[in-house]
Amino acid sequence: NNIKNNNNINTQDTDPLSFLSSLFSLPSPSQPPRSSPRNPSPPTPYTVSVWASDLKDMLIPSAGDGDRNDNQMQMQAQKRDRATQERIRQLVYSLASVPTPVAEENLDGLWRVVWEEGLLFWRFFGFTPSARESDGGPAYQFFQVEDRSLVNAVRLSDSSHILARGSFKSSNPGDEKKKKSGEDDVSPVAFEAQVTGAEIQGFGRSFAVPLRGSGAFEVLYLDDTLRIFRAKGSGGLTVQVRAELFPDEDVSFIPTGQ
Repeated sequence: NNIKNNNNINTQDTDPLSFLSSLFSLPSPSQPPRSSPRNPSPPTPYTVSVWASDLKDMLIPSAGDGDRNDNQMQMQAQKRDRATQERIRQLVYSLASVPTPVAEENLDGLWRVVWEEGLLFWRFFGFTPSARESDGGPAYQFFQVEDRSLVNAVRLSDSSHILARGSFKSSNPGDEKKKKSGEDDVSPVAFEAQVTGAEIQGFGRSFAVPLRGSGAFEVLYLDDTLRIFRAKGSGGLTVQVRAELFPDEDVSFIPTGQ
């Protein structure tokens, strides 16, 4: 499928990125696992917190994994047995389906992709072939709530990476009224994103890319260390955790203002 037909994205075709065009076809997300928990009454906050804790335990490397590089971690993820992969999907879909408070300030900071499924708006603006696997690659997203800026970043190799910059805003009706009253939104919370430019850096050189585009996503779950997004249109899902939970990864190439 052509990327222009997904996710309501408008882009300007550019020669510098033509070599990436063959990488923009990703499978649509499959239906939620049939064995996903379905209770007649909503799960308690405690149950939701247990699901989130279990998911983090399964997706975040343990302290003993600190000396492994991205490729080794990805190979380990791909070797997960089918039951483990299914359990991860169950937890993702379970958390994504439950209305939970979304405190916007928790969006702030640098996040790392740990799992994804389907076509994602933000992946178009920083794509790496390894992201075809559902356990993601060395990809990050930086949100700054104060000025509504965002940076999408993908490390292609030790010496090259892609950065895409832009902004985001809430598209929820009544959002300003809730802010004034101090209320948190309840998931799903809709946002619009606008990317205004990108650059590819590698081997000591930087190449500006006149890439523009807009898209929309929903926050399905958000706590202080875990979040789940869904791309509107394609339905692609991504799970991200705080980048500091991967302390051995070099994220110095990402402009976070710190």
